[in-house]
Amino acid sequence: MIPKPKWLLDARIDDLSPVSEIERKHIERLVSRLKIIGAQTGEIDKELENISEKDYPYLTTCPGCGTLTTSKLIAYVKDIDRFKTEKQLAKYAGIAPRKSDPNILFFK
Repeated sequence: MIPKPKWLLDARIDDLSPVSEIERKHIERLVSRLKIIGAQTGEIDKELENISEKDYPYLTTCPGCGTLTTSKLIAYVKDIDRFKTEKQLAKYAGIAPRKSDPNILFFK
């Protein structure tokens, strides 16, 4: 999902230009935090993937609809059963064409 910054994981503080001890410790703390956030992001990615594949397998089979798109769609639509037709869903999503003038086609 989110690319892991390999350069960060491989970076060594010694590779930096000379920094003070205070700056070095601050950088080390920030790098440590980023590694934790990266690990948590990976866990969340796996959770979303499991939910998408388990509960919405038909969405992930659509071309261009991976885990992230499926997750966004599910979050946006919430309960799909509240729409009686595909047309209602398209209108809700703002992708259904509508005609307000006989000569102009608007999308809303």
